[in-house]
Amino acid sequence: MRKLLLSAAIMLSALCCLAQNGITTWKYSIEKTAGDTVKVVFTGNIAMGYHTYSIKDDKAPTEFFDVELEGAETVGEVYETLKSRLIEGRQAYEGRIQLVQKLRLTSGKARYKGSIFTSSCRMGQCRGEYFDFDIEI
Repeated sequence: MRKLLLSAAIMLSALCCLAQNGITTWKYSIEKTAGDTVKVVFTGNIAMGYHTYSIKDDKAPTEFFDVELEGAETVGEVYETLKSRLIEGRQAYEGRIQLVQKLRLTSGKARYKGSIFTSSCRMGQCRGEYFDFDIEI
């Protein structure tokens, strides 16, 4: 029984570490544009050998979930800034993906919170990942 518990603990710690080291690692920046508008630019670096699908993919798109805004409103939809390419007949990215959401500030301080979901694949094996963000502007 003790060996079984130890094995389970090792497996759980391995899963923990995999979750912390995602296939796509994200960072964001905020760019001031005209007047009271800003761009939030999300850049995902995709691990070598993997690809991540475009927001326009019809089967496993990169998507924003559970978005909450305080002190701002969205201006248009999230859009891609880099050119995707066909991989296995679907629009996808290798190396890097970049997404932008424009926001119009409605007060002196704003908060943009949510999650980005990506499906990253290599040699027919895919894994979904979430990146949670909580940005004060």
